[in-house]
Amino acid sequence: FQGFKEHPILGYGQDNFIYVFSEKYNPGLYAQEAWFDRAHNIFFDWLISAGIVGLLSYLSLFFFGLYSLYKTEKFSIMEKSILLGLFAAYGFHNIFVFDHLYSYILFFTLLAYLHSTNSEPISFFEDRKELSGNALYVKVSVISVLAVFVFYHAVFVGYSTGKTFIQALSTPSSKYNVQVRLFQEALAKTKYADPEIRQHMVRSIYVIAGDETIPDESKKAVMQFGASELIQQTKDDPRDPRYWDNAGTYFLAFGDATNAIVYLEKAKEIAPKKDIILINLSRAYLSAERNEDALSTAKYLYELDKRSPRAWEFYLAVAEALKDKELSKQILEEPLHNGNESLVINKLNREILESPENVQPLISLAVAYKELGRFDESIENLNKAKELFPNFGSQIDEWMAQILSAKEASTQ
Repeated sequence: FQGFKEHPILGYGQDNFIYVFSEKYNPGLYAQEAWFDRAHNIFFDWLISAGIVGLLSYLSLFFFGLYSLYKTEKFSIMEKSILLGLFAAYGFHNIFVFDHLYSYILFFTLLAYLHSTNSEPISFFEDRKELSGNALYVKVSVISVLAVFVFYHAVFVGYSTGKTFIQALSTPSSKYNVQVRLFQEALAKTKYADPEIRQHMVRSIYVIAGDETIPDESKKAVMQFGASELIQQTKDDPRDPRYWDNAGTYFLAFGDATNAIVYLEKAKEIAPKKDIILINLSRAYLSAERNEDALSTAKYLYELDKRSPRAWEFYLAVAEALKDKELSKQILEEPLHNGNESLVINKLNREILESPENVQPLISLAVAYKELGRFDESIENLNKAKELFPNFGSQIDEWMAQILSAKEASTQ
């Protein structure tokens, strides 16, 4: 909606939602999938792609369809009720999704059917004479040529690209030369599928890079091929931050923090609040030993939405990586005082499950419950720690006494 307000009349154009999503990204979506290329609401989707003009045009299809249903006398009340229900169900469904080819086929088939119940013959078509002789041959020839042209570019090229792409994905890393050649062939056939091809190509390159049977020189050549393709993708669509982020993380994966920072900073410029980009950029800063930049980026990410487990844990991880014990303690305890205590409790419970041989998560969880005034749960965790780790019995008894004292003081 924020994007619509900037271009309210004609919107941003078809398939441009990703640019609005990136620029206006809401950090509160941290629990959702990483990227949305369509609004999952057809009405907002039309507002973004075509503005108020497009939305009204789309709604007019419902209006005229319902008008045709109301006007026709060929249906009984029951039949009209069923068709009205189809419109209602379709409209309600589209509050939560967007249209695609198959849903459009059904929708326009229904509109065409309703139109046919009220339409009358059009004299322009009814009165036309049938073609014959040379005129017929010319028309058929032109239509045939156009049909072949459209079929080749709209169907065959896509089919051929997809076939080559699947062959590349099916080729094992041990035949990396064949696999790379197939990726190159697929990329050369059409540009429509380039982003998808390059995305899977990078995954294959990571596998090749980890294959110890492949010579280092060959790996280097393959890595350079991958880098050149990802750079080309940023040139093909420079407004999409996903491609800058992909290039940046690729360079970072192969130890080139300098180039990684260049591409990730550009991604941040386009999508300044996108959590994945900020995490990757902070990692790149750490790799380049730009520690202050790494910490400030992690802090900025956390402050965008302090409810985000990923942002909080990453901020804490950066502070711990920099061996800043005071800041780490502050970050760890902050959610206990701002209403986001579930961040700490969930993290510590996860650590207890992942490291059953370590007493520290149990102790930390007990301390967290104490800070929250949940003394019974704190004592329960200390008893569990004492049972599992009897060597720490005396220390645990001291902490238990402190918690019991604090519990008694809280009731006075």
